[in-house]
Amino acid sequence: HLFVNLVLLVKVFLQVFLNLQRPQIFSLNILQLEQHYLDLMRILYVQIIIHLCFTKMFINCFYS
Repeated sequence: HLFVNLVLLVKVFLQVFLNLQRPQIFSLNILQLEQHYLDLMRILYVQIIIHLCFTKMFINCFYS
């Protein structure tokens, strides 16, 4: 699940990078792009924390 998120993130990075190569799309709101990136990072961060918590809980239940 986490791996899928990382792949999606890489895909977004690639899209952004490719867009930056084309000047006409570069004028597309950089601020908007930044906001999108921040949202993605926030989502990813939350999901990683949730993932870690569940893993910890699972290990605690499993080994106790």
